[in-house]
Amino acid sequence: AQLGREWSAHAQLNPNKDSELTDVKFSAAAEQSPGGKPVNMTMMFGLRLLTTKSVEAFIYAPYWMVNKTGTALQYKANGATWVMSHESTLKSALLFGFPKRGGKRKIRLRAFDSEWSKLVPLDGAGSGGGKIECKKNGRIYELGLQVKLTHSGFSQIVTFSPYQIVVNKTNEKIFIREDQSDQTAVVDAGEWIPFWSEGKSGTMSVKLASADEPESRKFLFNGVHSTLLELKGEVRGVVVQVELSVSSLIVTFSPYFVGSAPVRVENRVRKKDFSLAIFQRDEDSLGDIIGVESGTTRMFTWSNPSGKRLFCWMFPQAENAAKKYCH
Repeated sequence: AQLGREWSAHAQLNPNKDSELTDVKFSAAAEQSPGGKPVNMTMMFGLRLLTTKSVEAFIYAPYWMVNKTGTALQYKANGATWVMSHESTLKSALLFGFPKRGGKRKIRLRAFDSEWSKLVPLDGAGSGGGKIECKKNGRIYELGLQVKLTHSGFSQIVTFSPYQIVVNKTNEKIFIREDQSDQTAVVDAGEWIPFWSEGKSGTMSVKLASADEPESRKFLFNGVHSTLLELKGEVRGVVVQVELSVSSLIVTFSPYFVGSAPVRVENRVRKKDFSLAIFQRDEDSLGDIIGVESGTTRMFTWSNPSGKRLFCWMFPQAENAAKKYCH
């Protein structure tokens, strides 16, 4: 039984001969169909006979569907008239096959009661996967897809997961908010959550649970980077790292570590009171200007993490005090 339904199949077996992998059709009553009329669900599975002292029959599902999205999914096979639901609470894989032999091995799926996605190919083992978009009321929900071959070589494991994931490796709870959004997500220390972007800005900010000060300045989360974010309060900084692949975008927050600051500034000018001014230049604007006194060292990070990253310095006491040096 699968999904509370009894599946049945009929096949003619020849016990005197080992068989190559052949097809056998399984059928069950459908959960629903696009037209609302009851139809039979049919899926082609693989059958192989092995004769030793006895006859062993092995049945293979072409696809093992794994739902790690945290929400229910629905699948519609190319050429099928039925829809299969896949709850996120199902711990085991959902066995899946197409209604006919041959043809394009593609499905459509939907999440959050969205529209059906574009056709998604399932025969992509070893390709690195991909990203699937499900649209609803102008919003796009992004899912990651990974396809791997089983050890037998007869089945493929198809895993669906949230495309965007936020990981908290700090020692306390954090709050994250996408720019231009009213929604705040909570991530406990040592945990991760799916992040369903509203797709408005491509930037977000973070706040530590222990901090009474406002959240960090916004930073980009749609491209690869590692940035030390300056915070106000007892904890002065947190590192954000964004990793990107064809099937996932992972945003990881970690505690400050030595070497995470992009610039270390040492003012070794021996002249007394000869200070150095450092700042970020972002297009036509200047970031926070920080003074570095002679004989001191200062760590520097970006005052506008989502802007152009141009590090600049100047010497206020020099004859050419207005001259800026940028790199």
